[in-house]
Formats: sequence, structure tokens, C-alpha cells
Amino acid sequence: MLTNEIILVHDGVLDDRLGSVDVELYDPSIEVWTVSGNIISPRLFHAVSMLTDGSVLFAGGQNREYMLASAELYDSSTGSWTSTGHMSTAQNLHSASVLANGRVLVAGGSGPNGSLNSARLYDPSKWSWAKTGSMNIARHAHIASVLTNGKVLPVGGLNDGHLSSTELYDPSTELWTETSSLSDARFWYTASGLANGTLLVSGENGLSGSWKKTGSMNNARVSCTVSVLKKWKSVSCWWNA
Repeated sequence: MLTNEIILVHDGVLDDRLGSVDVELYDPSIEVWTVSGNIISPRLFHAVSMLTDGSVLFAGGQNREYMLASAELYDSSTGSWTSTGHMSTAQNLHSASVLANGRVLVAGGSGPNGSLNSARLYDPSKWSWAKTGSMNIARHAHIASVLTNGKVLPVGGLNDGHLSSTELYDPSTELWTETSSLSDARFWYTASGLANGTLLVSGENGLSGSWKKTGSMNNARVSCTVSVLKKWKSVSCWWNA
């Protein structure tokens, strides 16, 4: 969702095309869809971040032929896209987290030779990328959440098999620390920050560094989405931040 409460939707897969350039905007106040400017490079399995200035960063991904290292910015005021440098590695299925200082942490992912433990920072003020500390465990198809203390928590993912491991990134030191594991390995899950500081992982409890199970969903699912509402009727598990 953009700062004006308009929802930006990018069609990652369209018909037989692996990676689309099509972008549409949905205005929930009038329930109308409009076409916006196309992205520069067709892509899917990329990371999307809403920056503090209201622009949107697309980074990495893949198309039908190859993985991508390129990144581009969407300007919601003009509906246009601008190239904004390249990551050092072409990759997909990585995480992207907007830090308190406005930079974007891109962590892990899948590269040409398999899962990555590398991480990099995007500086919107300079439109530049720089390496930062590497994760302890290579992973892709994971989610990384920014906790209330500013640290970043990647959870689970894939690396030859399903992962239950988690670790914390400290932006002040640019270092990673392993923390307690999930009770069940998982990937392509969802993670939602709740009002009390806990993290719901549709599956499992940040500052306490512990996990606890809660009620299960009525139906098992993969690659789903979760929204935080004022009241919950059925949830699954959480990370306590």
C-alpha cells in the first residue's frame, strides 16, 4: 500500500510469461483499478519495499531467461520507474527489510549456485548498494521482520531442505546472531507484527528469543497472506518481540 492508501499490484506471472512488466493501482475508496507505468525489467520472485519517502523499491528476482541483480524505484506521484543500481549478485526469493534509518536490508535468497547467506544494504539517499555482514545460515524463501527494537529477524526458509533456524541482524553493528529455532521448519509462510510487539508467523514466540505455539488454522495452506485486524478469530503461532 502506498502512502496515499492506493494499493500497487504487479503481475509477476501473466499467462505464459514468466515475469511481467504490468502494474496496476487499486483505489479502495472508490473500488476502481487503473493502469500505471510498466516496470523496466519483467520480474517475479523479487523483493518489494516501501521506502520512507513513499517510493517503492523492486530488487532482484528473475525472468524466463535468468536471475536479476537489477533494482528499480517507483515514483507514485508520476507513475514512473527509474533504475537504481545493481546488487552484487543476481538472486531471487530473498527478503528485504526497511530499517529505522531508511536503508533497506536485503538478506539471503537463491543465486545461480544455490542459497545465499550474503546481505547488502540499499541507501536511498545515494541510490547505492553496499555489502553488510553475512547471515550464519544461507536461506531463501524466508521472511525477515523488523522488530520493535530495530533488529531484523529472518525465520526459516529453504537451503537444501526446510529450515527452522532463526537469527537476528543488529543494524548498529551489522552483525548476525543466531537465536532460538521454530518448533517446525517452514518456508513460504507469513509473518505479521502485532500491536503487543509479538510476531505472528502463521506457524509459531523477539526480545524474549522464544517461540510458543498457539491455536492452529482451520486449513493448512502455503504462500498465503495475513492481515492484522482489530480482532482475531483464528490464528496459528507467534514470535514474541
